[in-house]
Amino acid sequence: MADAVSQGEKVWFHKPTQSFLAHPDPAHHSFENESDYLVEETMDEVFLDFDSYIEIPAVNSTESYRFMEDFTDTLIDERHRHRLFDALGGKKPFKFFRNAVEEADLLDDWYTYHDARLQDYVMGKIEAAMEEN
Repeated sequence: MADAVSQGEKVWFHKPTQSFLAHPDPAHHSFENESDYLVEETMDEVFLDFDSYIEIPAVNSTESYRFMEDFTDTLIDERHRHRLFDALGGKKPFKFFRNAVEEADLLDDWYTYHDARLQDYVMGKIEAAMEEN
């Protein structure tokens, strides 16, 4: 589920079976009209049992930025930490953060951290929705 959320897909968690459905988000910049049938098929299935599904929203840019800040806070090497915070503080922080992570040879660490945060994000959304019911 976390992978689908990170790719900008609409994700629906089915409470009784603990499975999920996903389809490309028509509002996402990478959406292609050829995916219309996937959206329709998924939504048809969701609407058949709508109350049993929880929609997991995509991570917004504010949350994504917070992931980058929190990752930077975990760094022990002060030089890397300053470089990443500098990247976050300027224009185009997503692009420059990515460049700074690559230059510092921290890309694998960033992906591991990011994946864990996405999983926590998805589980948090599911748990919050389950508590409401």
